[in-house]
Amino acid sequence: MNQLKRCVTALVAGLVCWLDAAEPAGDEAQMGYEVDAVITESTLLERGALDPENAVKALFTKSAADKWNAFTGDDFSQEQLRDFFCGAFILRGPVSEKGGIAGLYNPWWDAILITESYLTKISFPYGSGGMEGNEVRQIDDFVFLSGASFRGDKESDTAVAEKLATPKGSPSEIVLDLTSRTQKQFETMYGKMKVPLLLDHPGAKSESSKKQIIACAGVRLKMTQLLLNDKTRYDDIWSVAKVLRTGKRDTFDLIFPSEFGKMMARTFCRLPKNIRADFEPYGYYPDKTGEKARVYLFINTQFPRLFAVASLGLGADNNVFEWYDFAKCDELVKAFEMTKKEEAK
Repeated sequence: MNQLKRCVTALVAGLVCWLDAAEPAGDEAQMGYEVDAVITESTLLERGALDPENAVKALFTKSAADKWNAFTGDDFSQEQLRDFFCGAFILRGPVSEKGGIAGLYNPWWDAILITESYLTKISFPYGSGGMEGNEVRQIDDFVFLSGASFRGDKESDTAVAEKLATPKGSPSEIVLDLTSRTQKQFETMYGKMKVPLLLDHPGAKSESSKKQIIACAGVRLKMTQLLLNDKTRYDDIWSVAKVLRTGKRDTFDLIFPSEFGKMMARTFCRLPKNIRADFEPYGYYPDKTGEKARVYLFINTQFPRLFAVASLGLGADNNVFEWYDFAKCDELVKAFEMTKKEEAK
């Protein structure tokens, strides 16, 4: 645990002052192409989290929208699709004047939507954030894959869903590992591509891939329903969310008095107030052993790559608070691995 703490402390402290800095574009034209792509993808995430049906109608070409409707069909409810977009973040692919590729990955589903957008432009379809009147590229094709199929993992249709449903405590290590391997695969496929082009993915038409997505979507729906149907837990998770949003150290230290909890709280409370204010409940993991433990998951709606986990109910000394950035998942996975090796000695 000491090794994990040292690594996490260094990583998390660095994130407090740096959240989403973009690399400078090579020239003005390239910057314009990248802005077009970012607007398209961030709009899809934002509006998909509110109304996926209308977001697809507005941002997809007709052929892409027809393909989307055929894929989702009766297998996914609009509630589930909203949940996917709410918890997804963007993996940046190649962008040029000819188009752009992006991956929208939701680690809590372990599913990735890879979009292809070309030069067809439409007026910005929503009055949000002062962007009215701008033009964005339409999405003209996509693939929607399970993370396992995209990475080439050999797993059963429900393996990842079962891990995400019963993480045996905090889900952090599981999702950080999934994200790390997904990011590496995305970079392998698209990192050196000059002309943005949606590749033929072996799992794109796989029944196994779709079954895996459906299984994970089912886990997420069940988690949401369990929370909504349990008023005590619903009130409880929102009370913890209020603590995250206010960022008062004395309250954190009272709830999470362990050394690790205090370290995490110290860096979390240094986040800008407007960032903390965007943390919302996203999941509840009921204890499977009959104990009173409860694990709550929070994501940041403005920066979905940031998440927090609160594990409560087994005594103050055992309460755990964690928060991480998926952009640093490689380093965090290494920290977990080093910790395991130390504990095995």
